[in-house]
Amino acid sequence: MNARGRMRLGYWFSSTLVRTVCRLLFGLRVRGVENVPRDGKILIVSNHLSNFDPPIIGSVVPREICFAAKIELFRGLVGAWVRYHNALPVRRSGSDKDAIKRFVGVLNEGSALLMFPEGTRARDPRGKDAKAGAGMVASLAKADVLPVHLTGTHDPRRALFRRGGMRVTFGERIPHEYLLAEARALAGDGAGKKELYQAISDVAMRYVRALAPERAR
Repeated sequence: MNARGRMRLGYWFSSTLVRTVCRLLFGLRVRGVENVPRDGKILIVSNHLSNFDPPIIGSVVPREICFAAKIELFRGLVGAWVRYHNALPVRRSGSDKDAIKRFVGVLNEGSALLMFPEGTRARDPRGKDAKAGAGMVASLAKADVLPVHLTGTHDPRRALFRRGGMRVTFGERIPHEYLLAEARALAGDGAGKKELYQAISDVAMRYVRALAPERAR
């Protein structure tokens, strides 16, 4: 992967294919893509509705991104495909310290990393409570955060041939220092690292949900 924003041919082809199919079949609409930095480290955080979310977000971001994938996918042809598209293995049970190190490492190399602070898919439009992992990664890498909100990806059949059936909305980049200040105010005086990491994730998800249409909040 090129951390400076230049896409490999195969990655570009996959992204173009996914984006085109989603636009034609599901009326994909994208807003705020101009907010995506073209190079340098950035932690992209999003709500999580379906298994389609990583390729859909990846298809509209104008640079290569890394994302987490369950370790069971890293086998055979599927494993080769997800590796090529910058997937990073993570164990879903317990705390995966190796995964955290990988996430921080790719950010410090100047890459873009996609994380879902909720951890698992949430069918409820209001989402789930955030987990501390994204906050930990943002803190350790001292990374700016880019909030993203998805709608319609949880039910492709309902979105079929509907204009705007799927939407991806990018918010403005949140500088790390600003995010950290908000998290410290939320966590309160005397908060430990775990509480601070949780507060960072909570603040990040607040920005994500602020991008949702009124009916989805």
